[in-house]
Amino acid sequence: MAGNAGVKAYVGRIGRWRERGVGFRRAGVLAMLLLAGSCTSTPTTPSTPAPTPVAPPTITCPVSLSLTSAQATPISVEYGVPTVSGGTSPITTTCSPENRSVFSVGATTVTCTATDAQQRTSSCSLSVTLKAPPTVRLTKFVAFGDSLTKGEDGANFTVTAPGVLSLFQPIIRDDWAYPTVLTNSMRARYSLQSSSINVVNQGCPGEVVNDNSIVTCNQPVVTRFTSVVQGQQVVLLMEGSNDVNFATKDSTVLNDTFFNLQRMLRAAKSAGVMPFIATIPPMTGTGRGIGASLVPAFNDRVRSLAASEGVTLVDVNSAFGGDLSLIGADGLHLNQSGYQRVADKFFESIQATLEQAPTLRSTF
Repeated sequence: MAGNAGVKAYVGRIGRWRERGVGFRRAGVLAMLLLAGSCTSTPTTPSTPAPTPVAPPTITCPVSLSLTSAQATPISVEYGVPTVSGGTSPITTTCSPENRSVFSVGATTVTCTATDAQQRTSSCSLSVTLKAPPTVRLTKFVAFGDSLTKGEDGANFTVTAPGVLSLFQPIIRDDWAYPTVLTNSMRARYSLQSSSINVVNQGCPGEVVNDNSIVTCNQPVVTRFTSVVQGQQVVLLMEGSNDVNFATKDSTVLNDTFFNLQRMLRAAKSAGVMPFIATIPPMTGTGRGIGASLVPAFNDRVRSLAASEGVTLVDVNSAFGGDLSLIGADGLHLNQSGYQRVADKFFESIQATLEQAPTLRSTF
């Protein structure tokens, strides 16, 4: 607003307006307008907006873990790092037990907490389960059968006439043979018992079951079977492929085959040995696999025999799913992948029948 001199000037003007006959009210209005115009405007200071509140911290834990300690001993476990959102920096994150701590066998609860600069907290938890390896109730196995048990690859042969094969020095692949593969799988899974687990390979190339008077591997088949199961706990029986090939000329031989298979199962049970009996793999219908068309009916009788004798059936044939690429060049024996399928199927049955799960304890 103007100083005193300015006010006196305005008052003077009002006096002159009155002298000229201007009404007092009108003169007052004019004076107010003059005074208003002479005011100096003061800038308005903008107000500072209030800060946006920061949300409290939120913590999310890694997913829970389940691991196996091969020797059932405490091991270091890396379970990961939790993620944090929100909160006012700096934010401190702690977990107990800490990541990479040594955990004992059992279930342990891990709790993680995030604390921000305002001392606000958020917590989460996960579970770290450390299991002892499973065990198997029995450890002494014997695999009994023909060349498909022994591990012949069927690749070393020549065709001497249409449909006639001449073998020269058949190759036995011990590393492919299903008893070898099965032993390795069992020792890996049942690591606490690895030194005591063994699957003895008692495959006899060329052996038939239908005639117990034939001596192929020093003894007739039933006599040999009774001998080799002594001192064992489990026998894995897969026989009959040679019998099926013989049956293409005389199907009645299979009656004798199943009579002797039954004798073998009963001999095992009498000796206190648990028998597993398997269906036989498929054949291609060519070369040495001429009995391919008889395999399905043969395997149906194996299934019925297992049921009637109350023994474990290992459906090896189903593991192939009709995939003849797993059969070797001679149409009968298996390639490495085929023998792996056989071993896996036996292992599956052993797990279902003999495996024992470890007992867990919880730690909080």
